[in-house]
Amino acid sequence: MQYKEEGALVVAKFTGGDVIHNLEQLALERDIHSAAVVSGIGMLSDAVIGFFNGREYVTHTVEGAAELVSLNGN
Repeated sequence: MQYKEEGALVVAKFTGGDVIHNLEQLALERDIHSAAVVSGIGMLSDAVIGFFNGREYVTHTVEGAAELVSLNGN
């Protein structure tokens, strides 16, 4: 993981591993307690995508390589 801080802004580059785990590790290393993901792009491999359908959390696995064209959230 590579990252750079500029005031309250942190820009990170992850190579390999789980996206959520990498974000959690960055937050632990930098003692970040709350944040928003403003933007993310790249490539994923065997991605698990999930959403809440109003009753339960549903997941779907995208096997192989997939292009991540947008990522944001909090």
